[in-house]
Amino acid sequence: MMSFLQRFFQRFGRSRTDEVVPDDVAASESLTRFVFQSNHVNWTSNRLKPPALLPEPQPGKHGLETSVCRIDGIGDPEIWAIGKDPVGRLRGKLPIGRGDFSAQCALDRGLAVAADKQHFERHALLIKWPDDKEKRKAIALELSRYTTARRPS
Repeated sequence: MMSFLQRFFQRFGRSRTDEVVPDDVAASESLTRFVFQSNHVNWTSNRLKPPALLPEPQPGKHGLETSVCRIDGIGDPEIWAIGKDPVGRLRGKLPIGRGDFSAQCALDRGLAVAADKQHFERHALLIKWPDDKEKRKAIALELSRYTTARRPS
């Protein structure tokens, strides 16, 4: 019997050209952060708000982490399919929006972007967040300025 994640990878884990997603995240790659709370997006400016980009409160294997998805090579329907399942399924609700930005924007702010295919093929993490809470807030504020908010299609 094939697991849900195996079926998911077969359907959504590859780009339209059927290439495997590289293990290393390139600086030029496009990323997206799915949002599930209306107070995490500003539709007037079409930007995510800084709290949407802050790392999860529970440290992961890399310390503080912000979950993102790698979206190069796939179109809007495939991106929203990832937001719905597996991301939405894990959160127990559907995303109300997403914020697209380049990996370079995160790198320019001292973060690193690590592939995390353990969860699903296109999953990545923003890592190397500083320990200081105010510094994390400042990074999230700067990064939010480079996001483009999108509504579900």
